[in-house]
Amino acid sequence: MDTPHARLKQARTIAGLSQRELARLAHLASTHVGLIESGHVENPQTDTLCALARVLGCSLDWLLAGEGPPPTTEQVVAAIERAGFRVAPLLGWLNFAAWVARPV
Repeated sequence: MDTPHARLKQARTIAGLSQRELARLAHLASTHVGLIESGHVENPQTDTLCALARVLGCSLDWLLAGEGPPPTTEQVVAAIERAGFRVAPLLGWLNFAAWVARPV
């Protein structure tokens, strides 16, 4: 992944979250993640990036510069649960892409 925008999308995809769901978990406006991923917000504020990294279980270094490994599914699940949400499968599927975050 060459850009922070692409890495954000990669991490969000690993998480199985929509842009709107990620924005909600990071306490951002519902369209903000889409604007960052599309490159319309070229230099997001540091607190925004920190919130996104925290929710996605990745380091800020990886999100900004691609340094270090991308987040794993386990790291993302743990980060979402630390944020006060429980990750639960929909319809019994154990496919992470079908999981959603629900308030505890």
